[in-house]
Amino acid sequence: MKFSIQKTCSGINARLGMLSVKGKKLATPVLFHGTILNGKPEPWIYFKEKHPNTNIRGLMINAYEIISSQRHKETIFSEGIHQFLNFNGIIFMDSGGFLIQKNQNFSINVDDVMEVYRKSSPDMIVSLDYPLSPTSSEEENIKNWKKTLENYEIMRKEFPNIMPVIHGYSKKQIKLACNAISAYEPKFLGIGSLVPLMRSVKGTKDIINLNGFSREKDYSSKKYVVDAIKYVRDKFPDGFLHVFGIGSASTMHLMFALGVDSIDSMGWRLKAAYGAVQIPYTADRFLSSLGGKRKNRPIFNDEEKRIFNNCKCGIHEDYNYEHIDAKFEPKAIHNAYVFLQENLKAINEIKNDKYYSFVEQRLKNTVYFNLFKYSLKKRYTQTTLIG
Repeated sequence: MKFSIQKTCSGINARLGMLSVKGKKLATPVLFHGTILNGKPEPWIYFKEKHPNTNIRGLMINAYEIISSQRHKETIFSEGIHQFLNFNGIIFMDSGGFLIQKNQNFSINVDDVMEVYRKSSPDMIVSLDYPLSPTSSEEENIKNWKKTLENYEIMRKEFPNIMPVIHGYSKKQIKLACNAISAYEPKFLGIGSLVPLMRSVKGTKDIINLNGFSREKDYSSKKYVVDAIKYVRDKFPDGFLHVFGIGSASTMHLMFALGVDSIDSMGWRLKAAYGAVQIPYTADRFLSSLGGKRKNRPIFNDEEKRIFNNCKCGIHEDYNYEHIDAKFEPKAIHNAYVFLQENLKAINEIKNDKYYSFVEQRLKNTVYFNLFKYSLKKRYTQTTLIG
């Protein structure tokens, strides 16, 4: 597995790279579409016919799902994860630490995950980590980090290119994690435990107060995410950097602008499950008042409806508007296509050194615009840093 930086972007930390894995090459930055075992729809199959030259760039799957399903495990061990998913591109397999924590009645160990990696043959793999939680005590979070580091020390002996994951809810914790991981000189690494902070969930107040990066009165957990990513990016300037779970048609551009090389997202499925669809420049929308399970999203206005109807995803050739409104699958396919197109636009704008202005335009009407501006301020000055 190799990674090289091809070009950096003026004004922001975005960069163009080339990832080479098992003879496959992938231009970065990249969004890995998260999927589930035997889940429908499978847009990478749908797009084979509709968009043979522009298909899903990479998939993210979870080892936890394989371990917890004996039926799927036997099939995947027999034929491999690529044949099971009918996908020849790069498959990135997460260890499942987050899902393990959500399901207290189910546990797996290092040997279980290593067996899945060994027998299913994904292209990229992640060390078994234990994410932090804003609602956990500092002692519990430190315990989880120690277990994460111990697992990495074990797994890297068999899988030299396995991705370690950095966790930390203060500058001190992030610094200690980076120092511990840097001893192994990793070429690929990830950052986890940031999704709750982007959502400002319960328990983030202490993180804001004790962040160690800034004394700003309006400091937020979202700003901490920016600072944490920037710190890791600066610590490992040449390493391939993945941020787990923070991926949408908008947040991908914030992440890429920070110098993140890859992200993953189940958002294309989750948004469709709530009846929502995405179009560029715009937050989630419902097609009609009947289409959404949640009523806190606007309905398409005439211009947004025109943009949606002109989308080249392919669903408009196969379904009428009412069917799309009523069904999960066409909305999921459309969302997957929007994610893909936004990723390709990012690569093109970085290549042409126009990504700075592109991100400004994409984020100006979103809640992430101020975060983008904050990231630019932190790029040029360190006056707000503590110690």
